[in-house]
Amino acid sequence: MRIDQECITAFGVLTDDVEPLHTDPDWCRDHSPVGTTIAYGFLTLSLLTKLLREATSAAFVATKARGAHPLNYGFDRVRFVSPVPVNARIRGHFTLAERKTRPDGEMMRFSVVVEIEGSDRPALTAEWWSMWVHARDNGAA
Repeated sequence: MRIDQECITAFGVLTDDVEPLHTDPDWCRDHSPVGTTIAYGFLTLSLLTKLLREATSAAFVATKARGAHPLNYGFDRVRFVSPVPVNARIRGHFTLAERKTRPDGEMMRFSVVVEIEGSDRPALTAEWWSMWVHARDNGAA
């Protein structure tokens, strides 16, 4: 996925965070160690759902046939390792590290690495918990 300035700026507007490191290319040219705008770390983090959906061919998307739906449960660890320069391409790698069955669904912990094309260092690493919640039995026969 390519992270362009329009995406970065839109995220800044939505989160009311107009830090010039992300939104002002001229300021970055003169002041940033990267020399260009960079994606918000939380923008990269927020793309995990999209990246997981693409990596798993939508295996974690709710449908009536599946009778269940996914929920974010949280993170054990998130590290923003390297900045994502504007127009860089990223991709996510997801490894199912743990799975727990519960009465209301399945808990899954993914080890996540988001790579930046052409970089030896990842954009972020995380341990992400997601839950696949079973549909409630409403008594319909």
